[in-house]
Amino acid sequence: MKFESKTVHAGDRKKAGNFIPVTTPIYTASSYAYDSMEQLDRVFGREEQGPSYARYDNPTVNALQDLVNELEGGHATLACSSGMMALHLSVLAALVDRPNVYVVSSAAELAQAVNDVREAPARLRSALDKLVSA
Repeated sequence: MKFESKTVHAGDRKKAGNFIPVTTPIYTASSYAYDSMEQLDRVFGREEQGPSYARYDNPTVNALQDLVNELEGGHATLACSSGMMALHLSVLAALVDRPNVYVVSSAAELAQAVNDVREAPARLRSALDKLVSA
């Protein structure tokens, strides 16, 4: 499929009844009901597929992640609700299990974030040490 076609057709258009939506539906719900608490527990525990709460899982966000992943040709995609969360996750991903990694960032654009990045390895190791020893 051409890139232009992927931008229009990639993403989630699951059959919702006896029809298939032409565009990806937007789910504005922040939480979802299930037939029983046991089923909701299985969804929360990732033993059963389904959205549970907008912060953890949302069909619209999943569709966005699928679309970006398809367009970028990646292995997986994670959509963040803010730039700071995206920065936080990228720094953590770079630092986890890699003691000699350098993170390159622009001090002019994100001065406080750059300072946090410089201090993150020591703080992260200290926090992890406290968790392990607890």
